[in-house]
Amino acid sequence: MLQIQFTLYAKILIFLSLLLFLLGYLFTNLMPVLSGMLLLVFLVYAKNSFVQGMGEITVNRKILEKLRFVNHPVNVETTIKNNGGYLKIKATDVLPETATCLRGNNGATQLVKSGEEINLEYQISFSNRGNNTFESVELEFTDRWSLYTVNTTKLQKTSVMVHSDPDEVKKAKRVSSREYVDITAPSIVGTEKTHELDGIREYIPGDLMRDIDWKVTSRLQTLMTRTFQKKETIETVILLDCSRSMRRTYGKNSKLEHSTVLAIHLTKILQSIRHPVGLLAYDEFKVVNNVSPTRSYQRIFEELANLPSIIKINGYKTKKPIETLEFKKEDPKENQRFLSTVYPFLARGKRTIKYRLQASGIYEAIRALLVSGKGKHLIVITDMETNVESLYSSINLAHSKKYKIWLLTFFSPYYNLDAGELTVDEIEELYKLQTSREKMLIKIKKKNIDVVELSPLMEGVKIIEEIRRK
Repeated sequence: MLQIQFTLYAKILIFLSLLLFLLGYLFTNLMPVLSGMLLLVFLVYAKNSFVQGMGEITVNRKILEKLRFVNHPVNVETTIKNNGGYLKIKATDVLPETATCLRGNNGATQLVKSGEEINLEYQISFSNRGNNTFESVELEFTDRWSLYTVNTTKLQKTSVMVHSDPDEVKKAKRVSSREYVDITAPSIVGTEKTHELDGIREYIPGDLMRDIDWKVTSRLQTLMTRTFQKKETIETVILLDCSRSMRRTYGKNSKLEHSTVLAIHLTKILQSIRHPVGLLAYDEFKVVNNVSPTRSYQRIFEELANLPSIIKINGYKTKKPIETLEFKKEDPKENQRFLSTVYPFLARGKRTIKYRLQASGIYEAIRALLVSGKGKHLIVITDMETNVESLYSSINLAHSKKYKIWLLTFFSPYYNLDAGELTVDEIEELYKLQTSREKMLIKIKKKNIDVVELSPLMEGVKIIEEIRRK
């Protein structure tokens, strides 16, 4: 049931009618009384006419671009059709949180008759990739005399898939070319062996007939054999931390946005040298997305683009230091029983944990990799602020299984802190957090695990170069 409200004009008319009734009563004059009654009759008539005139409103929204990209203009047309009587309608198309209006106006006020339309034409841009949704259109109805008004919301959902900025994709492709960067893959036991042409030499008894290059032989008039270099490829899995601390933002960019771009770059580089690449995204408690190693760049790209909709959050803005989400070092039996009972529901599994550090997303991700039993190259992208002890325990477990590991970690103050607004207590907490983080990094580096500390401007090629220098 819509709630009808009086406008300022209606309140003035009601006050005048009451004043006329009072004057008629004081001066025993019927003319003011009749005038007041006429005003009240007019108000009742206007209200009934307004109620009867409010009919069904239909909304049609069109996105004109077939392909939508981050930070690129997108044109939208929204049509609001009045199927009722003569009304004054104020319509506002509600934009998604990640959209910004560039040109035009997503709202308008207009007097419309039955069958007439209000057309909204405007241009917006999206700041996040993934699935963005227009939820509704806000409507405000007013009668022709501006005496009554009604506010309502018309639900009209329109989903828009937004892709990464083409410049980022081109950069990833350029980085992947061998002319742009010469890289070497991790040197450990591979899952697939390939042979690349190494050169040509004279025939030696015992060489295979299929390796003889007959064109060169006919030209040189001597048997020549092609030689090949055995090359091993290894499956690479990117473990992407999607916990709340990774989604914290100060300004436009979050650590999760940056890590997603890095994952795109690294995928393109590694797949260009025939290394299958997989993806494991995890949060505080469980794995949220798992893609087996593949040579399909499009598959990894689409999964990374859909990641914001999977974790169901676009950002988490803050200027405060990161709160630690660690489990307490004390491990009473009652807490252990609680974790063993609750964790299977969080992890969507049926197993029982035996140790408190197993109740985390990173441990679940490493456990999923160990099931396959094959040697892999792991690239862990995390800020080391959630489940730090569990992170170390999981990395140590993978390292004991002879997995090659790269740890890419962020220094959070680059992303979400304004030093000018921090109190002394907050700075002390930040110092303690960073000190414990540095101690953990020293323990990890002692295991000969490659660690790269990231800055907001670092790209995939810089990571590869820094690893090679080590």
